[in-house]
Amino acid sequence: MRKKRFNLLFCGLLLLGLASSFAQEAKSEIPPRNGATTPEGWYDNYDSAMEAAEQQGRKVYALFTGSDWCGWCVKLKAEVLDKEEFKNYAKDKLILLYIDMPRAKLSDEMMAKNRALLTKYSIRGFPTTLVLNAKGEELKKINSFADDLYEQLDKAIE
Repeated sequence: MRKKRFNLLFCGLLLLGLASSFAQEAKSEIPPRNGATTPEGWYDNYDSAMEAAEQQGRKVYALFTGSDWCGWCVKLKAEVLDKEEFKNYAKDKLILLYIDMPRAKLSDEMMAKNRALLTKYSIRGFPTTLVLNAKGEELKKINSFADDLYEQLDKAIE
């Protein structure tokens, strides 16, 4: 009887430990978001995205956008980036980075960091999407409206 209780207790603790481990893993996969405009599943901190790319051995899909004033940005988000097809493609292949320059809603600090990234990557218009390596080096500029989007991405992340 005593042995049975011990085994049950041991199994219960083991399952609790596994559940806790899975919960931590799931929690760590959700990118931290600081900006009010950042979609779920996207990083909005460049350094955190690069760190995640390094740790996971992935490339970064960086979107430079004006989420509350750029008509093409809104269209890209609605017609491509919010679709399950893109989310499923990106889930295991890319780190998603959202660099937003909205008219409102972001802290001065975040806006300054985003402006610096616009300069660093010579962004001249919105939306602009780049594939970067974990060191922040530009691998490819992507036309996210193109019919061959996934072929472009596959070539860029090889």
